[in-house]
Amino acid sequence: WGDSIEALMQGTYASVNDRAFDAKVRDASRKNLTILINHHLKRKPKAKFVTCDDFERLLPLAIFAHRLYPRKDPRTVEVTQRTNASMSKCDSLEDAIGHDHHKILADKHASPAALLELYIWALWFVEAELFPAIELPDEAHAYAPALWNTY
Repeated sequence: WGDSIEALMQGTYASVNDRAFDAKVRDASRKNLTILINHHLKRKPKAKFVTCDDFERLLPLAIFAHRLYPRKDPRTVEVTQRTNASMSKCDSLEDAIGHDHHKILADKHASPAALLELYIWALWFVEAELFPAIELPDEAHAYAPALWNTY
């Protein structure tokens, strides 16, 4: 889900863009984010219905909500609460992200796809740390440094 927003946002990373272009891209990203958040809210109208399996989709939405919506926007609060609730229902970080990063890091012949997955999660966890309302376990905070120190 987050990929569709990130693909748009990447257009704003070039320093040569004019402000009008960046504003249009951010507006399109915000609209896309709203559609995705509303879709999740329809599927699971109450936060108590979130599961560990939702974490993988919710964390990027929470990060983008913090980046794209005004401060204290109710959508940001809601998606952040759901992200935190989802993570709290996971038995481990491995359950939340769907792979054992320790096992992949120990495999010097890990596939490029597995390494890309590690890299993407490292980026999400690093960015999530910018927003204190997103609650992550200590293992998530140690995830990126473990990856950088291994490779």
